[in-house]
Amino acid sequence: MARTLMRVAALAAVALTATLVAATPAQAATVRQIKTVKDGTCVRPYANPADLRARSCSTKPTKARNWQVILVGRLNGHPIWQLKNLQTGKCLARSGTTGLGIPYSQSCSLGASTYWEVFTVKRGGKTTAIVLKSFSAFAHAGRHACLRYEGKYHPANVELATCDIHQTLQRWRP
Repeated sequence: MARTLMRVAALAAVALTATLVAATPAQAATVRQIKTVKDGTCVRPYANPADLRARSCSTKPTKARNWQVILVGRLNGHPIWQLKNLQTGKCLARSGTTGLGIPYSQSCSLGASTYWEVFTVKRGGKTTAIVLKSFSAFAHAGRHACLRYEGKYHPANVELATCDIHQTLQRWRP
């Protein structure tokens, strides 16, 4: 039974990878801020390029708040983004191969660990927020892990948590 489940998981991972590879070519990149819905702070490198925190969007250098959005494909109708920081040249990534992992900034060449499935939250037909789900958390660990803001007084205020699009702390401005 366990071997069958392992094979099914392996086949699913291959199919998922094939879907991304066969996706439409990357479109022109745009630049955006990863800004919290809760209080409008921006995700940016903190003490070192790998450490990410949500801080005031006006904190200098302001270039650190800007992320280049690279569309790498689509999955189940959702765009798959790679988010590259304009200050460091590194991408928003998920660490680890088990559990939820933690968000950090890493080389953009790491593939799936730097991919984020984007879900939109709508009210009355208007997009009010987006939720960023780690592609690698599911592909490698079978977990649905979304980028979550813990609040400005929490020491590591940007984390990964089990996805819940109804959770305000997992919502980012569109």
